[in-house]
Amino acid sequence: MKNFKLFLGALFVILMFSSCEEDDAISINNTPDLSIENRLSENSGPILIFGRYYGRCLAESCIEIFWTDGNNLLEDTVDAYPSSTSFYNGKFTRFMGSEEINTEKILSNIPSSLFLTKSSFNVVGTPDAGDWGGIYLQYKNGDLQKQWLVDINTRNIPKELRNYILDINKTVDKIQEINNLN
Repeated sequence: MKNFKLFLGALFVILMFSSCEEDDAISINNTPDLSIENRLSENSGPILIFGRYYGRCLAESCIEIFWTDGNNLLEDTVDAYPSSTSFYNGKFTRFMGSEEINTEKILSNIPSSLFLTKSSFNVVGTPDAGDWGGIYLQYKNGDLQKQWLVDINTRNIPKELRNYILDINKTVDKIQEINNLN
């Protein structure tokens, strides 16, 4: 019986390692995989990781996080609930129809008031407090890296952020529409 358990354990380990496959994805954490980023566009400019999240939700669309450099748009496959104390650790990959979404506007129009805080990790309003969701923003350009969890309920955030948050929401809605067609 002991040999049988040992055999099953070894078989399980072999199957786990053989099921892993490499794809064309970017692994984003505190230090992005630059070799893969360079394949995209040799990007040395700004990068925005953005999206929408809901805590008490069971559908695949509860957490939608994306990566853009203004020219490329990638979707996260990890779908982890964002933390207010660490940068998003995702795995981003191309998706069918991504070229139809223009993200240059949301990358270039980030409200300057967001950059006035000294902290790298910021919360604006009370994101997802009443299960109404939150907006995730992470900006990186050179050594500058900042993150914001923003209330999706625009009544709870400063007026100068409202149109931008609505633009993020519309962009995520449009991406979801395209994903539903595929």
